[in-house]
Amino acid sequence: MLQDYYIDGSDKGPRYYQASAVNATIEAIAKGQNRLLLVMATGTGKTYTAFQIIWRLWKAGRKKRVLFLVDRNILANQTMVNDFRPFGPAMAKLSTGSKVIEREDGTEVELPTAIDRKRRIDTSYEIYWRSIRPSQGQRTLKSCIANSHRISSI
Repeated sequence: MLQDYYIDGSDKGPRYYQASAVNATIEAIAKGQNRLLLVMATGTGKTYTAFQIIWRLWKAGRKKRVLFLVDRNILANQTMVNDFRPFGPAMAKLSTGSKVIEREDGTEVELPTAIDRKRRIDTSYEIYWRSIRPSQGQRTLKSCIANSHRISSI
């Protein structure tokens, strides 16, 4: 896949190990692998790396929908309005309650949600965020993965 990395105008590109992780992931997906696990240490830029993977897949039109799992709501909120901001209206949280959050620049934004009160998923979005708590364990992760298949097959 020949999609470029997202450039934010800061002359900051991926570090060598981030580029290696992005390229290996994209290559595996191009070869038909649909389930991947990317493990990186604290402070190595996991969010940046994930953003670049999703950006390249999204721009290339290789995947219709992406489910991004985080272990805390605050991580989803902050990342949606800051690091993943270039995706704009293409992303939403898999949550029933909306939330207004402040960006790093001080502006406020309301996060869109993709689940209505009857727990139906709005499939018009392309990037979905879901928070799972470690205390919910394996059952919740399996449920999220099952729902991701439902999202991607619509």
